[in-house]
Amino acid sequence: MNKGSFMEMDCRTAANCIEDYLDDMLDGAALGRFQEHVESCPDCRNRLARERVLRDALKVLPIPAPAPEFAALAFERAASAQTRRPRINTSVFMRLAASILVMITLGFLFRDAWRPDRREWSEAFVTLNRPEEIRLVFHSKQDLDGVTLRLEPPEGVELVGFDNQREIVWQTDLIRGENLLVLPVIVRNWEGGSLIAEIRHGNQNKQFGLRIKVLRPDEPRPGAGRLEGRAVSTTAL
Repeated sequence: MNKGSFMEMDCRTAANCIEDYLDDMLDGAALGRFQEHVESCPDCRNRLARERVLRDALKVLPIPAPAPEFAALAFERAASAQTRRPRINTSVFMRLAASILVMITLGFLFRDAWRPDRREWSEAFVTLNRPEEIRLVFHSKQDLDGVTLRLEPPEGVELVGFDNQREIVWQTDLIRGENLLVLPVIVRNWEGGSLIAEIRHGNQNKQFGLRIKVLRPDEPRPGAGRLEGRAVSTTAL
């Protein structure tokens, strides 16, 4: 192994290259340096393996269907946003710049109504003016029909396809086990903000919040390499 080429890629750089490597977007010298580093670094090799496991798990999760216009606009704009930098052999859910995973466990359904002093919070770290995916994984202990999902993005945080829309509501069904909801977002200001989501079923409801924080240039994403991806896991309900 060429020691000089290994030294050109440290663990921080390798961590930032994992997404592109898994999407077949590294080539030439960058690909060689990444592979050399991973072969020589147990921590980065394990990080890469965990990211592969995470992606494989997400591929088989059932996806709650939002309103047709939401899916059509979101996926169409997500694809067009990547026209200048296409990814190879990847599903539509992998086309955006990053994957942020938030696990939400729905315990015994709606044991009690939401109260302001009991809001559950998680954090997501994003890049300014760059399309990213926030993946909400709902774990339900039972099948739920006719669940209403309401999203309230803050000022400066746009859901792709719903620019400047401050409330989005649709109905869906949740199955027992894991249910995946992919939210394509773009953050337009350095302050970020808090995205509020609400789950309603009959006369019962629960809210949780996601603090969206914007990374400064060259700032690493906290939590990179953990199974939960680039966000702290949370438990709600």
